[in-house]
Amino acid sequence: MEITDVNSQGLDDVAWNNRLETAYEVIDTWPAEFVMELRTNSKGWHTDWTLEDATGNVLFSGDNLSNNTLYRDTFNLPVGCYHLRVNDAGKNGLSWWADNDGSGYCRIRAVGGPIVKIFPADFGTRLDFEFQVTSGFSMTEELNIVLDVYPNPTQGLFTVDFALNRAEEAQVQVVNLQGQVVQKVSLETGLNHHLDLDLSNQPKGVYLVQIQTASYNGFKKVVLQ
Repeated sequence: MEITDVNSQGLDDVAWNNRLETAYEVIDTWPAEFVMELRTNSKGWHTDWTLEDATGNVLFSGDNLSNNTLYRDTFNLPVGCYHLRVNDAGKNGLSWWADNDGSGYCRIRAVGGPIVKIFPADFGTRLDFEFQVTSGFSMTEELNIVLDVYPNPTQGLFTVDFALNRAEEAQVQVVNLQGQVVQKVSLETGLNHHLDLDLSNQPKGVYLVQIQTASYNGFKKVVLQ
């Protein structure tokens, strides 16, 4: 904001306070219809969520959630501003490396389309996210892959879940910190993959689960206790 004229007399004699700048964060804009995918960890009763309008009215909510369960809720909202809140009574979010509660996640997907928003899983007590809905707006994908490893830490047996935005062949390998590949699995073309692995014959320590496709190369840490 800048003052360029005072009472039709031009600028005043103090030029340094004629201009004010401030930074602000533009909130996400979404279409009216979208899907929230929330996967609980092994303590689902710790988690609840609400979706509120701009005046704080709770439009949708979820609680008494089951353990290790994926919930999909489809919303169709009028134009306006909204607040999504996810709470965790255990104060360690949906996934945290320092406990044995397993791994969960919360993400947003376009209806019949790609994943467009992934929230941090280690949010502690509460995740708050504000957004606006406008008409004629289409989502664009945020990430190419969602990767989940649980339980983490593990005694040996663990599961790798990952979702792609396009159907591709995938290669999964587990690598120790010396760079040695201790397990390797090739998967056929698909969007969603579920893989059970076992590290019980390996030394305790930190390993990397690496996912490779034609368009993606990423990893996630898993701790063997």
